[in-house]
Amino acid sequence: MACVIVPPFIGEISSQKVRGAAGAAFQLSLTIGILMAQVVGLPFVAGTCHGWGWGLSIVFLLPLFGIFLLYLLPNSPTQLLGKYNDEAQAIADLKKLRATENVDADIKLIQDQTRQSTGSKNESLSIPQVRSNVYVHMIISDSQFRYLNQLVIVGLCWLLLLFN
Repeated sequence: MACVIVPPFIGEISSQKVRGAAGAAFQLSLTIGILMAQVVGLPFVAGTCHGWGWGLSIVFLLPLFGIFLLYLLPNSPTQLLGKYNDEAQAIADLKKLRATENVDADIKLIQDQTRQSTGSKNESLSIPQVRSNVYVHMIISDSQFRYLNQLVIVGLCWLLLLFN
């Protein structure tokens, strides 16, 4: 769920200068989190019969702490302008995100982008290039979901073989 919601939100709230780096930082932090969970599960850390509770609590408490941090996040200025037409709140949230009072250029850019993307989703799927990209993405996503667990299990078996 986070992999679907967080990248568009990061793209909406970040400025154009750092949008790519912010998206890549999310993916990198997700990968580092998976690595940390795997390391915690190793037998000499907390992956034993007696230490599994500690490993589970470490991996569980960090995201639980992150849930409380969600209340500190401002709204997406793009959604406030495009969907709710609330320019005053969008300006206030954008000032908070950019830590500056001059956000007129960003507001104008968001308004222009919102006007350009007023076509319906069905119209954009009728374009052959977009449709083929959606199909390729669906196939890649399916293969990731199907084989990721097997790769993790095989990797863990190899690690157990190396350390035993």
